Amino acid sequence: MVRNKHILGFDYGKSRIGIAVGNPITCTARPLMTLHSGKSGIPWLRIDECIKQWGPHLLIVGLPLAPGGEETEMAREARKFGARLAAQNSIDVAYVNEYLSSRAADRIIAEGADKGKKIRQRHRSMRDSIAAALILDTYFSDNT
Repeated sequence: MVRNKHILGFDYGKSRIGIAVGNPITCTARPLMTLHSGKSGIPWLRIDECIKQWGPHLLIVGLPLAPGGEETEMAREARKFGARLAAQNSIDVAYVNEYLSSRAADRIIAEGADKGKKIRQRHRSMRDSIAAALILDTYFSDNT
């Protein structure tokens, strides 16, 4: 594993894409942003800007596999997203099973509920980027 550059993680969804940054030296991740797709499609320009800003050597895309590990339709969509990321940016893409990462992000948000409404609202808007950070955590756990 390269030890001097960042890794970006993606929680792909049809309406939102969470992005997180990971440090391969400390094996830590933090949420960056959530981008909205919706009717206008995937915001490739914003994603490319983020990739240029952070200069990652690797991109990680979460795969929402079924509980038994089978590929779902969303997992196939996430693979298409990852393939385009790789092609557009000439950066390797790895995939991580992200089963229940959004639910885990919801638990993190709920834990912040006792810290006040302002923090809870900020976390809720970052749900998908928190999920992306959890995807990176899984990658680090599986590869270190």
